[in-house]
Amino acid sequence: MDEIANQNTELINTNSESEFVQSMNNLQNEFCADYYCKWYVICLTKQLFQFHTTLFLRSIIQISVFKYVLQYIQMSSQQQNESNQNYWSAQQQEKSVRLIGI
Repeated sequence: MDEIANQNTELINTNSESEFVQSMNNLQNEFCADYYCKWYVICLTKQLFQFHTTLFLRSIIQISVFKYVLQYIQMSSQQQNESNQNYWSAQQQEKSVRLIGI
């Protein structure tokens, strides 16, 4: 009777050990899957952040260049307008001088 009880105890112990080992293997597999999933998400997020940062910096540079070009166009347009006004005012003064001189 004691022999049968010992055999049953050994059988239970070996079964529980194998179940324990199996559950540990499952837990390790789940941990690895969870770890690699988190690692993949972190890498993907990092790449997206770098991509959006690059796009953001590009857009800032483009906006700055556009502002600079726009200011240059406005300044050259103002200078052109001033030179045109100076030219026409000089023409008007010349006409008035000729009219007075005649």
